[in-house]
Amino acid sequence: MAPLVEINAHGWQIDLDPVRGGQIVRCNWNGQAILKPGNAGYWPDNMGSGCFPLLPFSNRIRNGTFDFGGKSIRLAGADFVTPHALHGYGWRHTWQITRSSAEKVNMILEHAAGEWPWSYRAHQTICVGPFGLTLSLCIENLSPDAMPVGIGFHPYFPRRRNTCIKMECDGYWMTEPTDPGLPVWWRPISPAADFSEARPISGIDLDNCFTGWKRHLQIDYPDTSLLISLCASEALDNIVVYCPAMGSDILCLEPVSHATNAINLPDLPAGQAMDVLAPGERFSAEILISARYAC
Repeated sequence: MAPLVEINAHGWQIDLDPVRGGQIVRCNWNGQAILKPGNAGYWPDNMGSGCFPLLPFSNRIRNGTFDFGGKSIRLAGADFVTPHALHGYGWRHTWQITRSSAEKVNMILEHAAGEWPWSYRAHQTICVGPFGLTLSLCIENLSPDAMPVGIGFHPYFPRRRNTCIKMECDGYWMTEPTDPGLPVWWRPISPAADFSEARPISGIDLDNCFTGWKRHLQIDYPDTSLLISLCASEALDNIVVYCPAMGSDILCLEPVSHATNAINLPDLPAGQAMDVLAPGERFSAEILISARYAC
């Protein structure tokens, strides 16, 4: 097993695995798990915990196929959502550490054109400070042609019976009952999916992309009085909520730059569509995760 890289400052204890997807496998604050702890030595798709980077697209691409720039592109499907492509390539490749300290780790990923027919360079920074944990991503198009792009973050938070979520969104994508996660039509927020006031997630079953997110959410753990806040930068206008039905301990709140399968959905609003990078252009985003105890 490749050695983990540790961050330990400002009350945060974080273990990173650059070899297996540049992922976080442990994230504690003052001894309290802020992300669902994982098993070191496993790739993210086998672990179901921690946090990993999403790029150059997030979530599913239907059947792993799309057309762009006059070309038809076919991507391999992920094992557990075949035939759909899932979460890009950052979580399935090895990142290189470029700088490491007790407070901050920088990683880089160089991707040569292949199945994804564009070359790019990605930078990832994990940093702790007085205000919390900051995760940053930047992707640069190294190809001679324009490249569609999307980025995001895939954190798994602890989920318990009385866990509550509070966040504001303007709508969400309904999905196919027989193919969860793939959007079918958009609708304004309904009572069943309204988290504008803190709401328990017990019994809720979601795998949906929410749009018009205000880029701030709070998770409340009444049993421990722990409050986790997540704030996102301007590029991350959408958030995927993956909260399977009762009996599961999975809670994913994934800030992303585009809607699921956006590259195959025509006429999307700018905030839901994938961005397009000209040769040499960059696209970046970040999130801040902070923790405190309720008074």
